Amino acid sequence: MLGSIAIGTFGTRYIVNRWQEKKETSEIRKEVLRNYQESIKDYLVLMETFVAKIVFRSVSIDTSADVKGVRMNSLHDLLPYGYTYELPSDYTVGVQNQTFLFSNRSEKTNKDFTNSEFMKFEEEFFSKRASITKFTSGVRQYYQNGRDLSSKLDDLWNRIMILHILVHIMISAKQDDDFVSLLQQFNTSIDKLFNDVVEYDYTLADESIKVEKKSAKSNFII
Repeated sequence: MLGSIAIGTFGTRYIVNRWQEKKETSEIRKEVLRNYQESIKDYLVLMETFVAKIVFRSVSIDTSADVKGVRMNSLHDLLPYGYTYELPSDYTVGVQNQTFLFSNRSEKTNKDFTNSEFMKFEEEFFSKRASITKFTSGVRQYYQNGRDLSSKLDDLWNRIMILHILVHIMISAKQDDDFVSLLQQFNTSIDKLFNDVVEYDYTLADESIKVEKKSAKSNFII
């Protein structure tokens, strides 16, 4: 009888402990993914949004035929990753192949706009640096494979910084053709980086997390 009670008590305690461990694991993973959003993901959105603002502010829409000797651009092809679009088959307005010129970049009002937005972009970019440190610490502390995940994170951050420098060079471009060429490089790079960020997101959701077992002073891998 006493043995049955002991077994039952142990079983109940085991179930409660496992439930508590799973709860803690879920809370830790939510925190890590939230920090990921507020650091790496937000950096990409911040950069592409700034670039999209400059593009839309500077373009001069032209629905006429290409002007001889003047470079025309497809708006659809040059917008950053999060601002691209595909029209449904039944959409009749000619937006998909809309062309434009960067004829307004040199105007004072647009220069002032670019400088103002760039200053805000830079301030926000650097003010978020602490969020990277917080996220990195969480990955190293909580994940069983924290060392490898941290190494992959270093690569993502390195590529973010390369894009940041590219934005500087792009904004400083004197010629419109140079600006467009740099913009194309930026879009290609951020498109690839967004895909890698999504893959890393899946990895964070799947990798095992360490939860300390309070009674035994050891770690469970869940």
